[in-house]
Amino acid sequence: MEIQLAPHARLWVFTSNKLLTTEQCSFIEVELEKFLAGWNNHGKAMAGQAWIEMNRILVVAADENIMLASGCSIDKLNREVLRIGDALGVNLFDRLTVLFQENNEIQTEGIAQFWALRKANRLTDETLVLDTTVATVGDWTTSKWKPFSSTWHKDMYGR
Repeated sequence: MEIQLAPHARLWVFTSNKLLTTEQCSFIEVELEKFLAGWNNHGKAMAGQAWIEMNRILVVAADENIMLASGCSIDKLNREVLRIGDALGVNLFDRLTVLFQENNEIQTEGIAQFWALRKANRLTDETLVLDTTVATVGDWTTSKWKPFSSTWHKDMYGR
């Protein structure tokens, strides 16, 4: 999918608790297209775009130069993502799964297992980890994969 918003556009990342089928991805895309067509902040239209990557990651972005996202508009987005996840029987708010690269393949592990792999030295400071905390489209397109040593996981590891 071609991203049509500017690099400064604000970004939200949602991770599924399981791999999504092609049909589920299509359902999500159709439902979010409808939602984004009517997405607003206190009656003023928001300019947004959504896409799915790796059949597991839902990304939604909004151009805040057109209209700032407020608590209300973000709540609407979160409710819609929850509704879609419920309709599909998946958790699109899974914050306990970590995506990382190992042997040039994308791996997924629960956070406890991920930290166990780190403790066992299977993961290094250079292991690339998907950073779901990036805040802009530009950051997503250029630096969504970061070395473990540059992620929040490094700060949390060992606590």
